Amino acid sequence: MIRSIAGAACVLATAWLGSAAPAQAQALTIKEKLVLGSFNMCWEGEDQGNLATRLRENGFRLAPNSETLYMRQEQNTTILFTAYYGKDPEGGPETMCRITALKPQIVSPWTPKSPIFDDFSGLLERIVDGAATMGSGYRLTAMREMEPGNRDLRRTKLYLDERVRGRLIHIEEAPTYYEFVYINSLRSRIASPATLSEIIRPDARAAMQLMVDDSWEVAFCRLNPQNCLTEEQRLQQAEMAARASQRREPIPIPFSGIGAIRSGDNRSNEQRQRDRAYWDNYHRCGSGRC
Repeated sequence: MIRSIAGAACVLATAWLGSAAPAQAQALTIKEKLVLGSFNMCWEGEDQGNLATRLRENGFRLAPNSETLYMRQEQNTTILFTAYYGKDPEGGPETMCRITALKPQIVSPWTPKSPIFDDFSGLLERIVDGAATMGSGYRLTAMREMEPGNRDLRRTKLYLDERVRGRLIHIEEAPTYYEFVYINSLRSRIASPATLSEIIRPDARAAMQLMVDDSWEVAFCRLNPQNCLTEEQRLQQAEMAARASQRREPIPIPFSGIGAIRSGDNRSNEQRQRDRAYWDNYHRCGSGRC
């Protein structure tokens, strides 16, 4: 079953699902195309393709301290990809792929304000239209439906029925993240809410978010070290600045050329009188006293 773009190539700059026209694909930005390309790479891995090689070719790298989570940063958006190819409870093949899109969420004046996707609606339309041409056609069972009790979370579901088996494309959109999941397994596995819970774990996403935040903060602070001081460092700098701004008692040097009071003379009246007496004595008697 052919699932990816024509010719089975998976070049992210031109990747799209199903039979969408190339002109339409070009309307999406690279961030949206990364998601489409990730779906295609998931399916290539399902068809015994070399997933690790394909990921590297398309700019993904292993996330820190991970052997299965890959990531790619594009502008201020990070796309994270992980895939599982194993066996279902009856011993048949089972595929699960998760694509997560995040952006830095650090509270600071410098955190990027740009959206995770420039055209999520266009991306969603491409996925829905493309999936309708795959196999016997995915059926749209939910389109941006609001989660009961959570107005910030919307879900889209596409399902392909293959009798005892099935395929599911599940999409979640929230203010701080997007999740894209593909499952190929037994119908009973897909129908069970526990299966999605195994894949979309909030604690795992929270760890991903910390990694994204750390990555952005390190890069930002390398370029802007003055904006990344700790509270202790700020206090130390403030104390140093306060000490430097304190005026010290001037050393009385009669020939210092300090000048008039209105020109920055910081001598006391007593000191000015002593200075004047010095110069009077100097001009009358030279370096000696009269």
